[in-house]
Amino acid sequence: MFETGTYLPLSITGAGAEHLCAYARVSVDCTLIIVVSRWAATLMQSTPAAPLGPVWSDTRILLPEAVCAGEYCNVFTGRTLLIGTAPDGPRGVNASELFHSLPVAVLMAGGLIPSVRTAAASVL
Repeated sequence: MFETGTYLPLSITGAGAEHLCAYARVSVDCTLIIVVSRWAATLMQSTPAAPLGPVWSDTRILLPEAVCAGEYCNVFTGRTLLIGTAPDGPRGVNASELFHSLPVAVLMAGGLIPSVRTAAASVL
């Protein structure tokens, strides 16, 4: 994916937009969406906590048409999310939904999702 997949930077909107970096890698049979938080101390106003859930308020990662909407698996947690399927508003996902338990997300659609889920579930 990182050698042959197409690189697509993802747009971010909302109050915490400057605190995220997001891109996708797209190939014929697999899509990866990578989203990481940055400048956490500034975002959290020096509170010693990870930037999770509600702190992201209206921050949203937008998907271009080249990135398929549908079911994605978070490779770190095994959690499945429906991304970009809401009928209202722009295609994308809220950062608060992505950063439920970790301030980083690597989401996969296609490829080896069943294997990834099994591996993630055995760790948790």
